[in-house]
Amino acid sequence: MRTLITVVWFIAVLASNARAQSADPPRFSVGDTWVRSNGIVLTVTRADDSETIIRGFYGAACPDCLVTVDKDFKPVAVTDAEGKALDAARLRGLPLGKGWKLFNWPLQTGKAWTTSGHLASRMGTPLAVSVDVRVLAFEEVTTQAGTFKAYRIEQAWRSVSSERTDGWINTFWYAPEVKANVKFEPNDARQVAWELVSYSLK
Repeated sequence: MRTLITVVWFIAVLASNARAQSADPPRFSVGDTWVRSNGIVLTVTRADDSETIIRGFYGAACPDCLVTVDKDFKPVAVTDAEGKALDAARLRGLPLGKGWKLFNWPLQTGKAWTTSGHLASRMGTPLAVSVDVRVLAFEEVTTQAGTFKAYRIEQAWRSVSSERTDGWINTFWYAPEVKANVKFEPNDARQVAWELVSYSLK
């Protein structure tokens, strides 16, 4: 009997740990704000059950743009600060189209998937890319804003067009308690690493 109780307890602990290492899409509130070390400030300007609007979502590529994300945290629209539609093709590095799946919920260690689409490029023509995404670990990461339990997510980008033939790897740490990426490390000299400096959740 004691052995049975021990086995049941052990299974319960494993199930609890599995649940602890699974994250659903974040749900935001108006006024949620994140400040990054690269000077980018993200602020939620509208939030409901179906979509959220975030200022600064695309960082330096469009710091004042208002980006609408759906309930799965997928960008579906981008406008200027006044809400007017933008020609996203003119914004270098901006993912174009609704097919992107850079997050695949629920997040779990070991999960992997591939997504593809187009990036706005300096040449003015969209750059076709494919991205292999892997959730490598659920671990502690330290930033200027504090230490968080976060998913370490690796994105292996590769061009599938003739304009650019190389590839690059971006690594993010997504912290569920912060509802955001808290750290970014690229292996591409054209990008700049950053970490979370402060945040406020309403």
